[in-house]
Amino acid sequence: TQLDPAISGDIVVYTDLRNGDEDVYYYDLSSGTETRVTFGSANQRLNDVSGSRIVSTDLSAPGPHVNLYNVSTHVTVSLTAGPSDMNPRIDGDIVVFERGTSGFADVIAYDLRSDIETPVTTTTAANELNPVVSGRRVVYERHSPRDAPGEIVVFDLDTAAEIVLGDSALDDLRPDIAGDLIAWDFLTAAGDRDIAIHDLATGTTTALTLAGNQRAAHVSGSVVVFDDDASGTSDVWMYHVDSGQRILIGSG
Repeated sequence: TQLDPAISGDIVVYTDLRNGDEDVYYYDLSSGTETRVTFGSANQRLNDVSGSRIVSTDLSAPGPHVNLYNVSTHVTVSLTAGPSDMNPRIDGDIVVFERGTSGFADVIAYDLRSDIETPVTTTTAANELNPVVSGRRVVYERHSPRDAPGEIVVFDLDTAAEIVLGDSALDDLRPDIAGDLIAWDFLTAAGDRDIAIHDLATGTTTALTLAGNQRAAHVSGSVVVFDDDASGTSDVWMYHVDSGQRILIGSG
């Protein structure tokens, strides 16, 4: 079993269960070689990659913490000491991750150039999850209070300015960002989930109102891909923001 893939350039990273627990591997598309990254007896998972850097969650003692692996040097370092740091994402020199116990997580940004952590959120009652990063912008879902529907928050690391997107009553979840485009899924009045796409440059939000459930959007350039179960099985669709064209690229 392999799951949770991410890609940057020629490097595809994923979680693999062939060794009896969860480990992180990567595949180099240029050389056609696969490399094992983690060797601990505990689980390592929830990974991401940017350039030659792979980040992952290590569940070994004293508890969940974030590790950084360099594809060029094959060296792994611990970015955090734990015991409650997990679900990292990386873009360039910025790593973002969740910190905190279940139901009360905060979002932290770590600058690899300066080795400085910046708390993106420091609330005591809210639950902030699923952070993503593009450049100096961090996007995450906030539940305030912890059992409330989610809302999408954009945080600028340079100005500390915060923008709230979507409608908190619609349970906005699972954001992704690339450049000025942010995508996430939300609950409709009919009870299914649709995809919202927000352009930070223009301030406009577009909703893909489709049959069935669409979720887990990912953005690259002006293209958004997402899961879709309208056919009765889970399919993968691609949406071109510039043209409005929607294309089926994987069907069950």
